[in-house]
Amino acid sequence: MKKYTFKLESVFRYRKFLEKIAKIKVSSARYEVVKCKDQIEMLKKQHNEIVKALTDQLSSGVDSDQYQNYTKYILGIDSMMEFKNNNLLNFIKKMVEKQKELEAQSIKKKTIQTLKENRKIQYYKDLSEKIQKEADDAILLRKAKNNIERQ
Repeated sequence: MKKYTFKLESVFRYRKFLEKIAKIKVSSARYEVVKCKDQIEMLKKQHNEIVKALTDQLSSGVDSDQYQNYTKYILGIDSMMEFKNNNLLNFIKKMVEKQKELEAQSIKKKTIQTLKENRKIQYYKDLSEKIQKEADDAILLRKAKNNIERQ
């Protein structure tokens, strides 16, 4: 019995490769989103600590230069958080794009895979029918030979 060979196997392997690359890109984009969220959380924590330190200083008294330094630092942290939030939105957009690319690559791979499976099933079905026909022909020939010998 001849083994089934899929003529588009190289295309199938290439599609699997492209899907793997797309998965890597998605995981990289997810990493960037998580990293940016962590940076935002760190900035929020810093902001809260500085505000708490400023309120403590205000209760005990603080000179105007030190107060200005605190407020400038807090404004700097706020602007950095705004910048990071904008970056986060960009990273999320990139991640969504990469996920769409991954979905497209997965569909392309799955299409070839389904084609491969269907052709394999059809090949073995045709082969089985061919073998059955040969067996039936052999039985008919044997019967015909036996009928000729009896006459």
